[in-house]
Amino acid sequence: MRIVDLSVALDHVDVGPSAHRPKITYKNHDETWAGFSQYFPGVPTSVMPDNKAWASEEVSLITHCGTHMDAPWHYLRWPRLSEQIFRVVKWSLCRG
Repeated sequence: MRIVDLSVALDHVDVGPSAHRPKITYKNHDETWAGFSQYFPGVPTSVMPDNKAWASEEVSLITHCGTHMDAPWHYLRWPRLSEQIFRVVKWSLCRG
């Protein structure tokens, strides 16, 4: 079986309208204490290595971000379903 990786990096994606691009907010070890305190109320900073909380990322993206194939039905309408010309299941993703 051949596996094709269609994933794309979310960082520095410069395609499509800017409002549809992924947004990643990086938070360092000092910026996340508020979140740490919500998960573990009353736990002192001294229990963590170097008195630092975890680093984290907040990711915001739309469902059409990345690599995918939209079915024509997503864009077009035909009077009857039987008149749909293309269906994604008929498209071969195999290249070789």
